[in-house]
Amino acid sequence: MDEGYLEDAKEWLSFATDDLGVAKHLYETYYPRPLAIICFHCQQAAEKAVKSIIFAKNRKHAKFIVDMFHEMFPELGDAFIQQIDGSIDYHEQIIDDFRTADRMPQIAVSVDMMDTGIDVPEVLNLVFFKMVRSYSKFWQMIGRGTRLCPGLFGPGFDKKCFYIFDYGGNFEYFSLEGSKLKEEKNQPSLAERIFNLQANLYLLLYRDKEPERQELARKLFERLHGAVMGLDDTSFRVIQNREQVERYRDKRIPAIFRSRPLPE
Repeated sequence: MDEGYLEDAKEWLSFATDDLGVAKHLYETYYPRPLAIICFHCQQAAEKAVKSIIFAKNRKHAKFIVDMFHEMFPELGDAFIQQIDGSIDYHEQIIDDFRTADRMPQIAVSVDMMDTGIDVPEVLNLVFFKMVRSYSKFWQMIGRGTRLCPGLFGPGFDKKCFYIFDYGGNFEYFSLEGSKLKEEKNQPSLAERIFNLQANLYLLLYRDKEPERQELARKLFERLHGAVMGLDDTSFRVIQNREQVERYRDKRIPAIFRSRPLPE
């Protein structure tokens, strides 16, 4: 829980399907369980509202999930769970309401709107009703549940973990031994490659004692250091590499750029 983030995630179920129309009974068989557990978690909350994010495949899929929840728990009202996608004119207002602990909705069914950049400490449940095939995006999505939330279940009863319901077979997909994806995820991103090229250029200039090149090295160092200082501290990859990021931010050691690549 260093830096105010959780590391403990509970994976409840992994079930892979990529065809929304494969059979309605499939969803009616598998969907009620996580929806019921989410509802139970909401009822257990004390002073704050437990929030949940459901990642849906598309708009039709999101509407199906919302309608099913309304059928299961009509007493909770329409505002309790809401669909969030680009087709909804007021989707930004719904996101703002979701960020606020004492406002509805408590459950957001997102279609590519809340994968990253949403910081809501009350999020306790993440439900993947879709397949994700980008390793970095998958971990960014998981990062939505990592914020600590003191007193979520009453005074002294803090958020200790968060729950992941994986119906897209994502954990299985990313853990396959020898998969091309697993090899690719270890490759540096474009941003990392550009940073490394600039860092290598800086070192060449830094080692040259000519005044003109020393001045170029100084300017390039300022640019590189500015990029490091501008990293988002809430980014999941930055959190994972906190020690390395802080080393880069030490302006007293220009030669620090000999180190391994920074995260995005």
